[in-house]
Amino acid sequence: MKIRIGSRGSDLALWQARHVQSLLKERTGTDSEIVVIRTKGDHLEHVSFNQIEGKGFFTREIEEALLAETIDLAVHSLKDLPTETAPGLEVAAFSEREDPRDMLLIHPDVFDPTMNPPLRKGARIGTSSNRRKKQMENRRPDAEVVELRGNVPTRVRKLREHQLDAVIMAHAGLKRLNLDLSFFHKVLFDPEEFIPNPAQGILGLQVRSKDDITKAIVRKLNDSLSENVARAERGLLARMQGGCQLALGAYVRRNGAGYRLNAFWDELNGRPSHLFEAEGPDADDLARRAYYAFMKAARKLKEKTVVLTRPEPQAGDWMREIESFGARVISYPTIRIVPTIDRETLRTALGRNYDWFLFTSTNAVDVFFAAIRDLGLAFPEGVRTAAIGRATGDAILRAGHRLDFLPGKATGADLAAEWADLSKRPNTVLLPCGSRADTAVEDRLRSGGHTVHRVNLYDTLPAKVESLPPLESVPVDYLVFASPSAFENFQSIRSIPPGARIISIGPKTSRRIREAGVEFVEAEEQTIESIILKMLS
Repeated sequence: MKIRIGSRGSDLALWQARHVQSLLKERTGTDSEIVVIRTKGDHLEHVSFNQIEGKGFFTREIEEALLAETIDLAVHSLKDLPTETAPGLEVAAFSEREDPRDMLLIHPDVFDPTMNPPLRKGARIGTSSNRRKKQMENRRPDAEVVELRGNVPTRVRKLREHQLDAVIMAHAGLKRLNLDLSFFHKVLFDPEEFIPNPAQGILGLQVRSKDDITKAIVRKLNDSLSENVARAERGLLARMQGGCQLALGAYVRRNGAGYRLNAFWDELNGRPSHLFEAEGPDADDLARRAYYAFMKAARKLKEKTVVLTRPEPQAGDWMREIESFGARVISYPTIRIVPTIDRETLRTALGRNYDWFLFTSTNAVDVFFAAIRDLGLAFPEGVRTAAIGRATGDAILRAGHRLDFLPGKATGADLAAEWADLSKRPNTVLLPCGSRADTAVEDRLRSGGHTVHRVNLYDTLPAKVESLPPLESVPVDYLVFASPSAFENFQSIRSIPPGARIISIGPKTSRRIREAGVEFVEAEEQTIESIILKMLS
């Protein structure tokens, strides 16, 4: 079998194709040939990126050749490949990452070691990247950063001829071409300070999704670390819905057992640039957090109106977080939480020997801890605490108590399955909850051999209509429901505002909205972060 490799005709693209050709032979024994394809980006070599419409102008023709089956494998600089993969195609392998850093090449006539970076004031610096332009302007506001197009050798030649004082390029490309750069002064930027393009230095090997034979061969060239960091960095790029024109940098690296992300974004509107850095076990989660932080800094929900039906006072933190994105938030609590438990019932419950206290809602947490504070009671020693849903777990932590167990998903089935692995013996469980809470969770635990004592702490009642604000004259953009009863009571009071996007929290709420025939989207988690991400998507 001979694989046909599609490549652009530039020196760098051909080097990359030949590199993959060599790896295919060495690691899989597969022969290949290179087919040169000219792309829109090659035809528009002297046009600014900002003047080119759309995405994929370095890759589209190659992808079309793949789909037409005139080639079998495309080798891309992954930073040039749109995050929205063409239907029928996929990236089967990610190369080992070459040096991701950007390099500043400086003409010797303007070298000034007293400056940082070391070139004279007012220097003209060439780049084709808004990301590089903005980061350099932040470092050297005195410099003039100008548009520079052309392939790598062309850019180096322009600098040698002193058409510019300096140029910024990816070190990976310069290194792969092994150009003689001895004439220039060179500065390699720290990628955590001058942040590179997402996936810079990584090659993406793209195949047809249904070509299982080629896919299996190419997959043998995959570098798992490059795949993890590239998916995270490009995940941030996808969320930002940008291409080459976007002033976005993202760099993920291993950090012990986890990852570290540094990200840069400039809105290109004269406002200050935004930086984000964080560490964590999941690279994709770091990218999500960076997107959330950038959208918050940009107040991306400005001029939007959000109606929040969560009962007070739990709505307060959510309201403040949504408002920090620039939105107008209307509190519209369609239900009231009314504590119903008496002192002696609670005293008796706390006096029993339990292995676990299990909370299934933030309301249960708030009412329970408020009640034991009012009674002057202490949380029993040796009893562990579990929660369903991250929001419920966060409420336990806010109450000043530790959280011992949180299942991966907020359902009774997941709780029971994970509990079976957590505890090898039958447990005695106290379940503080609302009087209208269903029995799914306790039924699941009982079927697993556990003893469950349910204590009803509160009742959920409809809101007093006269206490709710008018919505008739308000254009509502988002309407948030956190429980089935909140949705039911809203419908009993008024109709859904026209044009409002419905956001549901939790599978039970979603099931009730679906039964009513109302369109909605469901937040992945029962947290304010997930809700806002749905608004932004």
